[in-house]
Amino acid sequence: MSRVRIDFNIETEGQKQSFETEGVLLDDTLVFRDEKDQKHTIEISDESLHYLRGGDPAFDFVFEEGTLHKGDYQVGSQNLTFDIQTHSLVITQNAIELTYTLRQGDVVINHSKLSLMYDKMQEA
Repeated sequence: MSRVRIDFNIETEGQKQSFETEGVLLDDTLVFRDEKDQKHTIEISDESLHYLRGGDPAFDFVFEEGTLHKGDYQVGSQNLTFDIQTHSLVITQNAIELTYTLRQGDVVINHSKLSLMYDKMQEA
């Protein structure tokens, strides 16, 4: 397990959210909390991401370039299922770059771009 410093940026339909935080990297799983103390867990494989976020809203999404996946999104007591179309996914040793579209049937819900960089912290 390594402690990591994280720089998180997401842009959805012109709205940007960014924050810096600390988390842990255990094997291929990155775990951190955002500025609202919501837990993010990202399981990284060679060609896909499994991204879980707790809190409200919460979601369980899989991103894999060229593959359509179903994802669950919960806000309040309402549960929604989206089709996730991953346009590009680049995973390097210290970064993730992702562009995707969420749909419900033929209706586009949003287009998003996620950029996440992480670096191991020096242990004291």
